[in-house]
Formats: sequence, structure tokens, C-alpha cells
Amino acid sequence: MAALADIAMVMDQPHRIEWTPGLSVNAVWSLPSHFSGTALVLAHGAGNDLHQSLLAYLAQALSARGIAVLRFNFPYVDAGRRTPNPASRLLASFSAAVVDARGRFGATLTRLVAGGKSMGAHMAAQLAARGDPIGGLLFLGYPLHASGSTRLRDAYLRAARVPMLFVQGERDSLCQLDLLRPVLAELDAPARLHEVAGGDHSFMLPAEAQHNQTDLYAEIASATEDWLGQI
Repeated sequence: MAALADIAMVMDQPHRIEWTPGLSVNAVWSLPSHFSGTALVLAHGAGNDLHQSLLAYLAQALSARGIAVLRFNFPYVDAGRRTPNPASRLLASFSAAVVDARGRFGATLTRLVAGGKSMGAHMAAQLAARGDPIGGLLFLGYPLHASGSTRLRDAYLRAARVPMLFVQGERDSLCQLDLLRPVLAELDAPARLHEVAGGDHSFMLPAEAQHNQTDLYAEIASATEDWLGQI
């Protein structure tokens, strides 16, 4: 994985994405000095934005290894609201970000992967399920079910036909691993699970272990880089 000195040299570039005529959202490109051909579009979860700490770390760490990363806000965030937009608007803005990434690199782009944290992961699965041109899915805390429920949100996973990486905390109340594993075994597309020991839905560690939080983020970045290199 990239050294801290390499990460520190990565430059973030503010950006705007027009997701419907006349309306745009804030975004940030983390651009490598030498592009590997892979770009990753990352969406945030319902309760945060593109600056969420894990997304920001991943963008810096992966771009230091040649992977271009685009993070963006969903429209409700830039409008100053806390309640997420209807799914149609979330999908429209995510799709626009994917188009933006393809347009930026053109023929030099060999692989485009979409993903996100929680709600962002769920939206990425919907894009792939409906046939948007995505070469892989990165799920950071996929919300497989509501807390305390065993009713699964797995329809979009089953409809997607691209490689998937599930990064899931072992204490995730929205994705019990014993419920996720049978789903992964039944998917038509290749799926990998990276279990984060001690992590909850937000990948936060118990209080007595929080001094290892940066190491946990580095672990997730390393697992993501390894997976991207194999799909």
C-alpha cells in the first residue's frame, strides 16, 4: 500500500458535476501522477458527505498508487438538507459522476469501478443492476438489512453482473455476516468479502482500540487495491 509520504503528495482537485440541466453538485478528484487506467467513483452514506474520513483516506491512498478517485455529494447535501433525495435523484447524480469519470479519461480508461459507503453502496448496486457501464462494485458497509431485521436488501446484488468487493465490519448491525455469506455464495458474479475485525457499520473500533483507526483504514485501502488489481 502507499506510504504516508506518497499519500501526502496527492493533490485533491475540487470539481463540479452537472447531474441534471442547470443543477450541479460538489465533487473532488484525487488524481495520480501516473494514471494506471483504473478510476473509482465513490458515493457517501446518508449521514455524511464526500469528506467522510474513510472515503477521503481511500481517495488519497489509492490515487498514490495510480488509481484516480472521484468523490461527490448527493444533491441534498449541497442543498443543506439532512434527508436524502428520492432514489431517482440519487441515481441521477451517481450516474452523472460515472459519466464524468469516463469523459475525463476517455480511451486511457481501462476500468471504471463504482462504490460507496452504506447508502452510497446501495445506490452503486442499483446502477449496476440496471445496466450502467460499471466494471466493478466496491461496497463499504453494504446495508444488507435494517437493524434488528432479517429482511434482506439483496435484489440489486443478485441483478448485478460485475465483480464485487464487500468490506464489512464484524460488528455491523446493518449487515450480519452470517446473513451476507449465503447471499455471496448465490451471486452469479464473483464476490469477495473482506471482514474488518472490530469494525461497526462506520468501521469505528471499540473505544479501547480506537488508537488503531488509521491502521484499519490502511487495511481497507490495501484490500481494495489488491482486489482492483485482480478484477
